[in-house]
Amino acid sequence: MNKKGVSPVRVAPTRFDRVLDLVGLCLLLFVWIAAIRFYTDAPERVPLQFDMEGNPRSWGSPGAYLFLAGLTTFIMVVIWVSTLYPALINLPVILKKETVVAGSALMARCVRWMNILCGILMLMVLMVIGGFQYPEPILAAGTMVRLIVSFVVLVMPALTLYYRVKINRLGKS
Repeated sequence: MNKKGVSPVRVAPTRFDRVLDLVGLCLLLFVWIAAIRFYTDAPERVPLQFDMEGNPRSWGSPGAYLFLAGLTTFIMVVIWVSTLYPALINLPVILKKETVVAGSALMARCVRWMNILCGILMLMVLMVIGGFQYPEPILAAGTMVRLIVSFVVLVMPALTLYYRVKINRLGKS
């Protein structure tokens, strides 16, 4: 049995894929709005690292807000570009010749969802850091830190696993 698969191909996005791209773009806009808002209201030092209880462990410059927004932009653009060049997608699946188009479409869809999750994750990180400069944060910092850790440890891998199984089942029906 040949374990070597074929390379993914570029597949035209569906209407739903375009909606996912638009949601990712809106999240990126929200990240920049939050970063600029927090930056303009920031004190001289803002918390940068937290323990699991949500207590700050180190402090830094308010420029960290703009750095996080820039980093988010870079990551989301790289992820979006990978939907245009599917060979860049590093999903642990072997595509078969007869299902390469369907598999490539699923890989691109997975990456689009990851883009949205990345935007949500960075927005949550900004909320934790920015929440310390206001008297009434939206959620307690400890709650947000636990939410972020859960998100990274459970949601992102679960999405990848879901699409990996779905791609591997192509052609087995």
